[in-house]
Amino acid sequence: MGKSILGTQICALRKNKGITQEELGREIGVTAQAVSNWECGGTPDAELLPKIATYFGVSIDHLFGKVDDEKGNLEMELLWELYHTEKEKRFEKAYQYCWYIHQGLYNLDPNVLLNTMKEKIVMPNDTKFTSTLLLEEGISFMQLNEDNHKFYLLPTPEGGFKSKLLEAERYEEFFKILGKKRRIETLFFLYSRKNLALSDERLAKHLSMKTEEAKNILDDLCGVNLVEKIEMETDGGECQLYKCCDNFMNNVPIITFLSSAMDLIDKSPIGIWNTSQDMKSLL
Repeated sequence: MGKSILGTQICALRKNKGITQEELGREIGVTAQAVSNWECGGTPDAELLPKIATYFGVSIDHLFGKVDDEKGNLEMELLWELYHTEKEKRFEKAYQYCWYIHQGLYNLDPNVLLNTMKEKIVMPNDTKFTSTLLLEEGISFMQLNEDNHKFYLLPTPEGGFKSKLLEAERYEEFFKILGKKRRIETLFFLYSRKNLALSDERLAKHLSMKTEEAKNILDDLCGVNLVEKIEMETDGGECQLYKCCDNFMNNVPIITFLSSAMDLIDKSPIGIWNTSQDMKSLL
């Protein structure tokens, strides 16, 4: 019995997922012998096709090798693929997709890309490799190393990037605060602990500084909305406590900001720069 397209697709999906015929049969509700029969040319019952497609995170048309429909449903294909990926492996798989997106933006022939990316790139732990695209349509940046993967995609806004940035004075004030002694150290401490409020006296003890210095640092960080000040009433009277901002959007950017700043401070020794524009034209 010759293999059918359906059987070939099921076999490929099963092997890509790293499961046995017995495991697939158990998930679908059939025997391993039934799965073997499909892969050798047999045909599953029609009512099993939606279950098989759902399990693998593909469309029924995909099971029959219809590539055009697969392209039209790329978003769902990616969603289902990540949904069916083990939780601890999802970010790594998503990053692999980002690498292909990055290369695709450079208008690279997909056949060349597939041939060059068949084997996983392994970089030494102490090496950072970056690839930057500076195009009329925007900026795409990737960093590949064992400890710190990054992917930035910044479409060029109408009027250029500068039209969407803050006034220079706002940045100067922000960086002036962060540039003062022990401000970054305090941020590291606050954002690496449980989000519990503490007093300036407690911070002073934790970081071995005077209470007055701790209060000045906390007030500075409150001024740039990186720390919140809380008024409390206790048996001893009113007091002030400080904590990281509850607002999710205030917590995440500080991590991405410090990670990006690291690339400016500790420049990557290896990189590829592909450009059809200069930064001046994008600004």
